Amino acid sequence: SGSMRFSSRMDDLRPAAQEFVDLLLEDEAADYTTISLIPYAGQTNPGPFMFERMGGTRLPVLPLDAAMGGIPENESHGTLDPAETGGTGPDASVRYVYPNVSSCLELNPSEFNNSSLPSGGNMQVAHFMNWAIAPAVMDWGWCPQDQTAINYLSNDADALKATIGSMRMHDGTGTHYAMKYAVSLLDPSSQGDVTALIGDGQVDATFAGRPAAYDDETAVKYIILMTDGQITQQDRPIDAMDDENPTVELNEGRNGERTQIT
Repeated sequence: SGSMRFSSRMDDLRPAAQEFVDLLLEDEAADYTTISLIPYAGQTNPGPFMFERMGGTRLPVLPLDAAMGGIPENESHGTLDPAETGGTGPDASVRYVYPNVSSCLELNPSEFNNSSLPSGGNMQVAHFMNWAIAPAVMDWGWCPQDQTAINYLSNDADALKATIGSMRMHDGTGTHYAMKYAVSLLDPSSQGDVTALIGDGQVDATFAGRPAAYDDETAVKYIILMTDGQITQQDRPIDAMDDENPTVELNEGRNGERTQIT
């Protein structure tokens, strides 16, 4: 969350989390221990592969000028209709589009009544900010961008620590979303998803069959939550594709353009 930039909170969190990784993956313990790293801000990004696997529905691809926050088409999810003209930008040969650089799913309240991963065509979270951004330490988005997505079942201490060391902050504090994914990734119902992640190269094949059954006496499961405080309300832009969403925070004179879902 963006508030982690205050009072050295992020500076304190990074080495604490990295030390925790080293403690758990020391010597032979790494052979049988896995850590899933679940970054979150206003929402949690499961990554593009799992977004598709969980039946996520992406927002449309629309032209948008670079001056309004548009990015090159090849840097965004999805493509324009071949016959459609993109937004303007510094490269006349490139089509510029509305940024689609993250992969968070909106979760219905019913999703919190079970411990399995989301499924069933959930809509994508819009690309927006609610509160003012601090560009030196934050990337734009209530949903963390794809480079700050979940790391699944890893025993690679160096890779995990590098991710922790380079994570950028985003807007909001949606702890309940992160906890939903954390619980699901310890629940045996996600074994098929782990198999799919192995097939996609995101999880080592050594860890096939995880998460273990709850009554497996050889398995121990923990969730370690690191946060600076209280869950924030969940605001959304009324128009998910408003031209101002990629560059103007809702809290900057746009109160009439947002709604609160929780």
